[in-house]
Amino acid sequence: MYGLVLILVGAVNLYYAIRFFKDPVFAENYIRKSPKAFLWKKLFGEEKAVKLTKRVFAPIGILLGIALVLVGFLLLGLEMTKNDEIVETNTVNVSENKFTFAELPIEMILPEGYTMTANEGKEWRASFGSYSLESNQKQGMQPTIWAIDFFSEASIKDFLKRNNDCKDSEPREDNPCSNGGYPGMEKYLGEKAAFLSLDKTYGDVELKKFNDRNYFTSKSRCSGDSCEIYKYTTYVGDTKVDINVISWDPNGQKPADELFREVKILDKNK
Repeated sequence: MYGLVLILVGAVNLYYAIRFFKDPVFAENYIRKSPKAFLWKKLFGEEKAVKLTKRVFAPIGILLGIALVLVGFLLLGLEMTKNDEIVETNTVNVSENKFTFAELPIEMILPEGYTMTANEGKEWRASFGSYSLESNQKQGMQPTIWAIDFFSEASIKDFLKRNNDCKDSEPREDNPCSNGGYPGMEKYLGEKAAFLSLDKTYGDVELKKFNDRNYFTSKSRCSGDSCEIYKYTTYVGDTKVDINVISWDPNGQKPADELFREVKILDKNK
């Protein structure tokens, strides 16, 4: 807006200054009628005031007009760049892949292209919330986020109560324990205590920080497959949040961490 105003003022200034040089009739009428020239006309007379204006004030007017136009274009360019940046920022905010959960007061931002589906069969799980993820991006050997689970002391106790033979029985197709993946009460309590105290020596996990949130990270082999599962565990209050990244790259820890840096958990209660 300011840029356009300066360009307009500079252009008008240039027009009158140049016309003063080229049009003698205009120059004389200007000196005769313009309030700006009254003092010069009074001091030097009309003819000398015209000559003085052509030699001194008109060139200054041309230079001033050029300067105003140039500054105006510069400001206009800056204003357009700023507008582009605002539009781009808004686009990023709108396209954020943000998810909310009925079970937990958090928002989770995932990389673009991911979709999430709630898993069924809660009776087969120790988690009180379980989600599968898919990406529309070509993965190849690259890692992909594929599962999110929420565990609590109550959900684990309830699972063990419903399936009290899980601890000792062998996995089989008709046994809910065959799904595995539940932490067990001892592991849940031990891991939670270690996490809250930032214990870097707990078990075979590594303590890392992503987007200002701490995570226990661990790795395991896929059952009967040539893939690796990288688990990122954090706690929201008393809830254990497991985010699983799967990769077919035998050296996939670094790519998995790079992918996970795009994951953000926002606690609505804070």
